[in-house]
Amino acid sequence: MTRLLARLVALTLAAGLLVAPTIAQAKPAAPKATAPKVGTTVSTMPALTWNKANGAVSYQVQIATTAGFNPALVDITTQNLRFINGAMLPNGAYFWRLRSIDKAGGFSKWTGVRKFTKKWSATATILAPANLSAVAYPTPTILSWTPVPGASSYKVSVATGASGGGVDAPRGIISTGALAWANNGAPIQTSNTNLAVSTALHPGTYYWQVIPVDAEGHDGTASTIFSFNWVWSGVTTPTVSDMVDGVEIYDPLFQWPAIAGAASYQIEINPTSGFAPGSLVFSGSTTATQYAPLKTLPNNTYYWRVRGVDPQGQAGPWNNGPTFTKTYDETPVPGPPNLHVYNTKLELRDNTNVNEPVVQWSTVPGARTYEVQINCQGASKTYFTVNNAWTPLSGYSGGVPTIFSQPGPGISQDGPPLSTGPCFAAVRAYADNAIDGTAIAGHFAFVDFTYGGETFSNPPTSDAGASGAGRLTSADLIEPANGQIVGKTPLLCWKPSDMDPGAGITPSDHYFVYIARDPNFTTGVEAAFTSEPCWAPSRPMVDEGTLLYWQVVPTTGTGPTANWSGTAGVAGGFSDILPSFQHASVPPTPIAPVGGAAASGSVVFRWAPVPEQVKNYTIEIAQDASFSTVLESNNTDATSYSATQTFPVGATVYWRVRANNDDGKGLAWSATSTFVQTLPAPAITTALAFAGATFPALSWTPVDGATSYETQDVFPDGSVHVTSGIPSTAVSYTKMTGIGHGTVQVRAVFNNGFRSAYTATRDVDHTIPEPGGTKTQLVNKPGKLALTFAWNSKTNVKQYKVQVGRTPGFATNFLDENTDQSSYTPLLTQPDFADGGTMYWRVAVLDPDGNLGAFSKAKKFTILARLSVALSGQPPKGQPGVVTVVVTNAKGKPVAGAAVKLRGAGVKTGTHKTSKKGVVTFSVKPTKAGNLTATVTKKLFKQGSTVVPIA
Repeated sequence: MTRLLARLVALTLAAGLLVAPTIAQAKPAAPKATAPKVGTTVSTMPALTWNKANGAVSYQVQIATTAGFNPALVDITTQNLRFINGAMLPNGAYFWRLRSIDKAGGFSKWTGVRKFTKKWSATATILAPANLSAVAYPTPTILSWTPVPGASSYKVSVATGASGGGVDAPRGIISTGALAWANNGAPIQTSNTNLAVSTALHPGTYYWQVIPVDAEGHDGTASTIFSFNWVWSGVTTPTVSDMVDGVEIYDPLFQWPAIAGAASYQIEINPTSGFAPGSLVFSGSTTATQYAPLKTLPNNTYYWRVRGVDPQGQAGPWNNGPTFTKTYDETPVPGPPNLHVYNTKLELRDNTNVNEPVVQWSTVPGARTYEVQINCQGASKTYFTVNNAWTPLSGYSGGVPTIFSQPGPGISQDGPPLSTGPCFAAVRAYADNAIDGTAIAGHFAFVDFTYGGETFSNPPTSDAGASGAGRLTSADLIEPANGQIVGKTPLLCWKPSDMDPGAGITPSDHYFVYIARDPNFTTGVEAAFTSEPCWAPSRPMVDEGTLLYWQVVPTTGTGPTANWSGTAGVAGGFSDILPSFQHASVPPTPIAPVGGAAASGSVVFRWAPVPEQVKNYTIEIAQDASFSTVLESNNTDATSYSATQTFPVGATVYWRVRANNDDGKGLAWSATSTFVQTLPAPAITTALAFAGATFPALSWTPVDGATSYETQDVFPDGSVHVTSGIPSTAVSYTKMTGIGHGTVQVRAVFNNGFRSAYTATRDVDHTIPEPGGTKTQLVNKPGKLALTFAWNSKTNVKQYKVQVGRTPGFATNFLDENTDQSSYTPLLTQPDFADGGTMYWRVAVLDPDGNLGAFSKAKKFTILARLSVALSGQPPKGQPGVVTVVVTNAKGKPVAGAAVKLRGAGVKTGTHKTSKKGVVTFSVKPTKAGNLTATVTKKLFKQGSTVVPIA
């Protein structure tokens, strides 16, 4: 019956009477999934495998988060019997299915839906610091943990506050709101397994944890929350010393060993041990490790303390220094030493009669002025002078010499300060006023004498004689010597000539005295009216580069005096000289730094005090010897000064200091001293080599006074990269850019932006070794091809690059793909895979910064090659003939030794093998019409065939 139906159909078709019925194209068989098992839980993307389906040339694979595959996350077509998704998917449940596709593009039914669960649950194990441990500065805080398989990078949360429970750490994860160190509000991310905390921490407890992140940015499981206690001890041992050797004055210099991590220091001085705020006498700051207050402290017993301040302005604990007692002129014999009374011949007259008293004493260190009290029989009068001598003045009521009528100083005068009988003089020194404005005075010294009245044993002569009788000469000059250089306001004394009273000349008993800058007395300095031939000017004088001239004009009583022009040789005064002296104070002597010495860090200047009365000192620091560009200038009562800035590094810097008199006028500058500003440099302390795929943390020694640090990296490509503003003494490489050799250095940054020298360079050798454990997993049978490239997983990996080529040198590659996984299943859709034959593959690491590491050694594999079969010369049905079969490979080259069979159209041959030219012939005689098929087989080749019709 079947044969009859076929015949009828054939006849009908031949006759063209009927339309041929539609014959359904057979669909390929559905594949059978084999792995993973349904419900399997995996930590990475699993290998999906299935059996070959009849009629299938490729397979469509889908992965989705829902069983309805709406939509499919992954939808690929592969000719492999395995598939591993190259991109890492987030943790969760996934569904997958596949179906076959035949040559004509027909699809089989979908396989049953299978489920697997992706659960990447590996966590980092915290290594250091140990939980609940203390980290004390300057030890850097370096967090470290074990690498997590599958992690491309890590999120590191460092937080204050909660330990990880409650609202601050939902699900055991530190919230971003609690972060003490963040990058735009997010945890710090690094591809390394260490992280130096390079931010400013306040003493206290910190909590931290690590979250691994995969190549696609999906968070893994957070580590346990650890804590550490960050401690900045800030401890130092302060000392205080007296800078001036003399016991009369206490000139404190506060010193302390540097506190590691301190950029500056705060100092407080208080007369109460509890440092009551209301009793605070002084509060200051410095970048140096020693300090002398610019203003004098009031006399008292003091407590003081110092503390470090870090670059962010955070203060450490107070360190108490030893107490000290600030006194002035506290000596075994109180008051100015060598206090005596002399007559105008400068003969000692203590405790005896004196008609023309001159009170003198020695300089008290640190004095700027003296108080003189003269007491005669209970009547007391007080004077202030910068001189080391005092003489009485008188008052006048008449006219004055012409010289005194010119613009100039007023005439110092006084009413009768003395009365005959027992007297004493009390003298005490005053230092510069205290920091609170109060006066600082020493003790009084006393000397007794008896005042006998204004009677002269060798009285001066009248200036009224026309012949010039009684004029003073150079022989009558007592002090200072004519033209003498004096370092302070001098005592002026002269000795009139003896005269015969019988000559009828009335002796002079008073004097006008004048000091001027010029011999014509047009620029007066000071003038006075006195009853004795000595005068101690009371006001301070400035240093003059030229002479100061002085003259006396004798007169009788307090009435008018003869006109006098001030020129030597005219009536009155000295006849043969015009007395003069030069005021040239002794300048301070610089102590340190001097002689071009190197001054490291914050510079502290020291100098010896001047031997005479001064109010304070002025220091100037300049970048040139002419002081045209002054870098810093200040006034201080002390003999030490801490600079407030860092000066140009490596250059010669100039400095000088001068005393200022009680009028605030500058005296002589010291000799110019020089120094070279240097800055202490850090030293790298990391012992481990900076070599390999990841590096240890870079740490260094702290530098006193540094406000921050910066690193300089020279990358393998020669580019230079500087990272600034590092507040700690360590940093970590959060990513690695470039492969090969480079260098790294560190330097300290100080106030005003000055920088120290760099440390010695440390070599940096960034290498990314090839993955190990490469293996080819290959099922290579006719009609069945399953291929997987696999290797050992590595840490610090973003992806792996897989290359497949025809030659082991990989001059050209027909496959170059990246994958997140440590195995790879090619889709086999490239023509080279279809052609088959010998191939090579290799793999390399792509790190999180995109650097490509070394490739693994070429791995050889062979896929059954494609055979091309051509048949020609086939005879028609019933006629004999010779059929030629030509067999070539994918490149068109002949394949020798291939086994060829013919079947169909009544032909059935044995197996013949091709020649070296890939040719074989058959003598055949088809007995019926139909298709003649040539089937070719050969080892390492896929079966080939071709079909020709026989009519």
